[in-house]
Amino acid sequence: MMTNSELNAVITLDLPDEKASEQFAAHLASCLCPSLIMTFSGDLGAGKTTIIRAMLRHMGVQSTIKSPTFSLVESYLCNHLTIHHFDLYRIHHEEELEYLGFRDYL
Repeated sequence: MMTNSELNAVITLDLPDEKASEQFAAHLASCLCPSLIMTFSGDLGAGKTTIIRAMLRHMGVQSTIKSPTFSLVESYLCNHLTIHHFDLYRIHHEEELEYLGFRDYL
């Protein structure tokens, strides 16, 4: 059985360019399973959405993959998984997550 610290592992990556990010995203796509929650953090322009886009493309998404900066969430059906891509940059208070219906996505 996994401990809480194993379930909440933090991994720091140095991906020097877009190609490295896309390769990481392809590997990440092969590891996804139902109920998995991943969070990405970093400065604006760090490449978080680049990784998500590449991961979704690797999973077969053909439609436009938009950054959820203004919509706050974009959802995609990929094979047998529904992926919800949140951008919580503009969320400043926990109450705002309730208004967004964040729990309903989980």
